Amino acid sequence: MKNIERFKQDLEKLIVEGEKIHKTMQEVFSTQNPNNEKLDKLKIEYEVWFSESQEIVKQLLPERLDDFKNLYKRTNERKRIDFENYTISDALIGLYMRDNFGTILVKPSAALPRLLQQIGMVNACTKKFESSLFNIRHFVRADLFENELDASEELKKNGFLRAAGAIAGVVLESHLVQLCENYKIETKKNPGIHELNKLLLDNEVYEATNYEFIDYLRELRNKCDHKKKEEPTADEIDDLIKGVNKVIKTVY
Repeated sequence: MKNIERFKQDLEKLIVEGEKIHKTMQEVFSTQNPNNEKLDKLKIEYEVWFSESQEIVKQLLPERLDDFKNLYKRTNERKRIDFENYTISDALIGLYMRDNFGTILVKPSAALPRLLQQIGMVNACTKKFESSLFNIRHFVRADLFENELDASEELKKNGFLRAAGAIAGVVLESHLVQLCENYKIETKKNPGIHELNKLLLDNEVYEATNYEFIDYLRELRNKCDHKKKEEPTADEIDDLIKGVNKVIKTVY
Protein backbone atom coordinates (compact mmCIF):
# COMPACT_ATOMS: atom_id res chain seq x y z
CA MET A 1 0.00 0.00 0.00
CA LYS A 2 3.01 2.32 -0.17
CA ASN A 3 1.70 4.06 -3.32
CA ILE A 4 -1.59 4.83 -1.58
CA GLU A 5 0.20 6.43 1.35
CA ARG A 6 2.48 8.39 -0.97
CA PHE A 7 -0.49 9.70 -2.95
CA LYS A 8 -2.32 10.73 0.24
CA GLN A 9 0.78 12.57 1.42
CA ASP A 10 1.06 14.36 -1.93
CA LEU A 11 -2.57 15.47 -1.62
CA GLU A 12 -2.07 16.76 1.90
CA LYS A 13 1.08 18.58 0.81
CA LEU A 14 -0.80 20.28 -2.04
CA ILE A 15 -3.46 21.54 0.37
CA VAL A 16 -0.83 22.94 2.75
CA GLU A 17 1.07 24.56 -0.13
CA GLY A 18 -2.16 26.05 -1.46
CA GLU A 19 -2.91 27.61 1.91
CA LYS A 20 0.62 29.08 2.06
CA ILE A 21 0.20 30.54 -1.42
CA HIS A 22 -3.14 32.05 -0.36
CA LYS A 23 -1.44 33.73 2.61
CA THR A 24 1.33 35.05 0.37
CA MET A 25 -1.24 36.30 -2.11
CA GLN A 26 -2.99 38.22 0.67
CA GLU A 27 0.30 39.91 1.60
CA VAL A 28 1.32 40.72 -1.97
CA PHE A 29 -2.06 42.13 -3.01
CA SER A 30 -2.58 44.15 0.18
CA THR A 31 -0.91 47.07 -1.59
CA GLN A 32 -1.51 48.62 -5.00
CA ASN A 33 2.21 48.48 -5.78
CA PRO A 34 3.39 45.01 -4.71
CA ASN A 35 7.04 44.11 -4.38
CA ASN A 36 8.14 42.80 -7.79
CA GLU A 37 10.36 40.10 -6.32
CA LYS A 38 7.58 38.76 -4.11
CA LEU A 39 5.12 38.90 -7.00
CA ASP A 40 7.46 36.97 -9.32
CA LYS A 41 7.98 34.32 -6.63
CA LEU A 42 4.22 34.08 -6.11
CA LYS A 43 3.66 33.54 -9.84
CA ILE A 44 6.14 30.66 -9.96
CA GLU A 45 4.81 29.01 -6.79
CA TYR A 46 1.22 29.26 -7.98
CA GLU A 47 1.96 27.93 -11.49
CA VAL A 48 3.68 24.86 -10.03
CA TRP A 49 0.86 24.31 -7.56
CA PHE A 50 -1.81 24.76 -10.24
CA SER A 51 -0.16 22.27 -12.62
CA GLU A 52 0.14 19.57 -9.95
CA SER A 53 -3.35 20.19 -8.54
CA GLN A 54 -4.92 20.17 -11.99
CA GLU A 55 -3.67 16.61 -12.58
CA ILE A 56 -5.14 15.49 -9.25
CA VAL A 57 -8.51 17.07 -10.02
CA LYS A 58 -8.45 15.53 -13.51
CA GLN A 59 -8.04 12.08 -11.99
CA LEU A 60 -10.35 12.25 -8.97
CA LEU A 61 -12.87 15.00 -9.77
CA PRO A 62 -13.00 15.12 -13.58
CA GLU A 63 -16.46 16.69 -13.47
CA ARG A 64 -14.93 19.77 -11.75
CA LEU A 65 -11.86 20.10 -13.97
CA ASP A 66 -13.29 22.87 -16.16
CA ASP A 67 -14.36 24.82 -13.06
CA PHE A 68 -10.87 24.44 -11.63
CA LYS A 69 -9.27 25.74 -14.84
CA ASN A 70 -11.70 28.64 -15.21
CA LEU A 71 -10.85 29.94 -11.76
CA TYR A 72 -7.30 30.36 -13.04
CA LYS A 73 -8.05 31.54 -16.56
CA ARG A 74 -11.26 31.82 -18.54
CA THR A 75 -11.37 29.72 -21.70
CA ASN A 76 -14.35 31.64 -23.09
CA GLU A 77 -14.13 35.20 -24.36
CA ARG A 78 -15.23 37.93 -21.92
CA LYS A 79 -17.04 41.00 -23.24
CA ARG A 80 -16.01 42.87 -20.13
CA ILE A 81 -14.06 42.00 -17.00
CA ASP A 82 -15.85 42.37 -13.67
CA PHE A 83 -15.72 40.85 -10.19
CA GLU A 84 -17.73 37.81 -11.28
CA ASN A 85 -15.37 36.72 -14.06
CA TYR A 86 -12.06 38.09 -12.69
CA THR A 87 -9.50 35.26 -12.52
CA ILE A 88 -6.28 34.37 -10.73
CA SER A 89 -4.31 34.92 -13.94
CA ASP A 90 -5.72 38.48 -14.08
CA ALA A 91 -4.42 39.08 -10.57
CA LEU A 92 -0.98 37.69 -11.32
CA ILE A 93 -0.51 40.23 -14.12
CA GLY A 94 -1.69 43.02 -11.78
CA LEU A 95 -4.92 43.80 -13.63
CA TYR A 96 -7.12 46.57 -12.16
CA MET A 97 -10.54 47.45 -13.54
CA ARG A 98 -11.68 51.06 -13.20
CA ASP A 99 -14.75 53.04 -14.17
CA ASN A 100 -14.68 56.14 -16.36
CA PHE A 101 -13.82 58.28 -13.35
CA GLY A 102 -10.81 56.16 -12.37
CA THR A 103 -12.49 54.50 -9.42
CA ILE A 104 -11.22 50.96 -8.86
CA LEU A 105 -13.97 48.42 -9.42
CA VAL A 106 -11.95 45.19 -9.30
CA LYS A 107 -8.42 44.61 -8.02
CA PRO A 108 -6.08 41.61 -7.66
CA SER A 109 -7.35 40.73 -4.19
CA ALA A 110 -10.51 39.54 -5.97
CA ALA A 111 -8.53 36.42 -6.86
CA LEU A 112 -8.27 35.33 -3.22
CA PRO A 113 -11.70 33.62 -3.04
CA ARG A 114 -10.94 31.94 -6.40
CA LEU A 115 -7.82 30.34 -4.94
CA LEU A 116 -9.79 29.24 -1.88
CA GLN A 117 -12.25 27.51 -4.23
CA GLN A 118 -9.40 25.68 -5.93
CA ILE A 119 -7.96 24.60 -2.58
CA GLY A 120 -11.43 23.36 -1.66
CA MET A 121 -11.54 21.20 -4.79
CA VAL A 122 -8.16 19.66 -3.97
CA ASN A 123 -9.40 19.02 -0.44
CA ALA A 124 -12.48 17.31 -1.90
CA CYS A 125 -10.12 15.04 -3.84
CA THR A 126 -8.79 13.77 -0.51
CA LYS A 127 -12.26 12.61 0.52
CA LYS A 128 -12.91 11.16 -2.93
CA PHE A 129 -9.63 9.27 -2.81
CA GLU A 130 -10.28 7.79 0.61
CA SER A 131 -13.65 6.43 -0.47
CA SER A 132 -12.61 5.24 -3.91
CA LEU A 133 -11.91 1.53 -4.19
CA PHE A 134 -11.35 2.16 -7.87
CA ASN A 135 -8.25 4.20 -7.23
CA ILE A 136 -7.09 1.96 -4.40
CA ARG A 137 -7.12 -0.91 -6.86
CA HIS A 138 -4.93 1.12 -9.19
CA PHE A 139 -2.30 1.81 -6.54
CA VAL A 140 -2.27 -1.78 -5.31
CA ARG A 141 -1.65 -2.84 -8.89
CA ALA A 142 1.17 -0.29 -9.09
CA ASP A 143 2.82 -1.91 -6.08
CA LEU A 144 2.54 -5.29 -7.78
CA PHE A 145 4.06 -3.81 -10.93
CA GLU A 146 6.99 -2.51 -8.88
CA ASN A 147 7.62 -6.03 -7.60
CA GLU A 148 7.67 -7.33 -11.18
CA LEU A 149 10.13 -4.61 -12.14
CA ASP A 150 12.33 -5.71 -9.25
CA ALA A 151 12.35 -9.18 -10.81
CA SER A 152 13.17 -7.61 -14.17
CA GLU A 153 16.08 -5.74 -12.60
CA GLU A 154 17.40 -8.97 -11.09
CA LEU A 155 17.28 -10.72 -14.48
CA LYS A 156 19.17 -7.82 -16.05
CA LYS A 157 21.90 -8.02 -13.39
CA ASN A 158 22.34 -11.69 -14.18
CA GLY A 159 22.65 -11.10 -17.90
CA PHE A 160 19.17 -12.23 -19.00
CA LEU A 161 18.52 -9.04 -20.96
CA ARG A 162 15.73 -10.22 -23.25
CA ALA A 163 13.80 -11.76 -20.37
CA ALA A 164 14.25 -8.62 -18.26
CA GLY A 165 12.97 -6.44 -21.11
CA ALA A 166 10.04 -8.76 -21.78
CA ILE A 167 8.84 -8.51 -18.16
CA ALA A 168 9.19 -4.72 -18.17
CA GLY A 169 7.19 -4.64 -21.42
CA VAL A 170 4.39 -6.70 -19.86
CA VAL A 171 4.26 -4.30 -16.90
CA LEU A 172 4.02 -1.29 -19.25
CA GLU A 173 1.30 -2.89 -21.35
CA SER A 174 -0.68 -3.91 -18.25
CA HIS A 175 -0.48 -0.37 -16.90
CA LEU A 176 -1.76 1.11 -20.17
CA VAL A 177 -4.64 -1.40 -20.18
CA GLN A 178 -5.49 -0.28 -16.64
CA LEU A 179 -5.44 3.36 -17.73
CA CYS A 180 -7.92 2.61 -20.50
CA GLU A 181 -10.18 0.90 -17.97
CA ASN A 182 -9.85 3.86 -15.59
CA TYR A 183 -10.94 6.33 -18.27
CA LYS A 184 -13.54 3.98 -19.78
CA ILE A 185 -11.78 3.83 -23.16
CA GLU A 186 -12.86 0.91 -25.32
CA THR A 187 -10.07 -1.23 -26.74
CA LYS A 188 -9.91 -4.10 -29.17
CA LYS A 189 -9.09 -7.57 -27.92
CA ASN A 190 -5.46 -7.97 -26.77
CA PRO A 191 -4.23 -4.52 -27.85
CA GLY A 192 -0.50 -3.83 -27.95
CA ILE A 193 1.43 -0.95 -26.43
CA HIS A 194 1.27 1.07 -29.66
CA GLU A 195 -2.53 0.85 -29.90
CA LEU A 196 -3.03 1.59 -26.20
CA ASN A 197 -0.63 4.52 -26.27
CA LYS A 198 -2.43 6.04 -29.28
CA LEU A 199 -5.84 5.60 -27.65
CA LEU A 200 -4.70 7.31 -24.46
CA LEU A 201 -3.23 10.21 -26.43
CA ASP A 202 -6.34 10.60 -28.62
CA ASN A 203 -8.57 10.60 -25.52
CA GLU A 204 -6.39 13.31 -23.93
CA VAL A 205 -5.41 11.19 -20.92
CA TYR A 206 -1.90 12.53 -21.40
CA GLU A 207 0.00 14.78 -23.77
CA ALA A 208 2.37 14.15 -26.68
CA THR A 209 5.47 14.14 -24.48
CA ASN A 210 4.17 11.13 -22.55
CA TYR A 211 3.11 9.46 -25.80
CA GLU A 212 6.59 9.86 -27.29
CA PHE A 213 8.30 8.60 -24.14
CA ILE A 214 6.09 5.50 -23.99
CA ASP A 215 6.64 4.90 -27.69
CA TYR A 216 10.40 4.99 -27.04
CA LEU A 217 9.94 2.36 -24.32
CA ARG A 218 7.89 0.29 -26.77
CA GLU A 219 10.78 0.32 -29.23
CA LEU A 220 13.16 -0.87 -26.52
CA ARG A 221 10.73 -3.64 -25.56
CA ASN A 222 10.49 -4.72 -29.20
CA LYS A 223 14.24 -5.33 -29.22
CA CYS A 224 13.59 -8.09 -26.70
CA ASP A 225 11.43 -9.99 -29.17
CA HIS A 226 13.20 -13.32 -29.80
CA LYS A 227 12.58 -12.92 -33.53
CA LYS A 228 14.75 -9.81 -33.61
CA LYS A 229 18.36 -10.29 -34.65
CA GLU A 230 19.66 -7.20 -32.90
CA GLU A 231 20.49 -7.84 -29.25
CA PRO A 232 19.35 -5.27 -26.67
CA THR A 233 22.16 -3.71 -24.65
CA ALA A 234 22.30 -3.58 -20.85
CA ASP A 235 21.94 0.21 -21.03
CA GLU A 236 18.81 -0.09 -23.15
CA ILE A 237 17.23 -2.55 -20.72
CA ASP A 238 18.17 -0.24 -17.86
CA ASP A 239 16.43 2.64 -19.67
CA LEU A 240 13.40 0.43 -20.25
CA ILE A 241 13.06 -0.67 -16.61
CA LYS A 242 13.58 2.84 -15.24
CA GLY A 243 11.24 4.30 -17.84
CA VAL A 244 8.42 1.87 -17.08
CA ASN A 245 8.89 2.53 -13.36
CA LYS A 246 8.53 6.25 -14.03
CA VAL A 247 5.35 5.73 -16.08
CA ILE A 248 3.55 3.61 -13.47
CA LYS A 249 4.31 6.22 -10.79
CA THR A 250 3.50 9.40 -12.71
CA VAL A 251 0.96 8.54 -15.40
CA TYR A 252 -2.41 7.64 -13.90
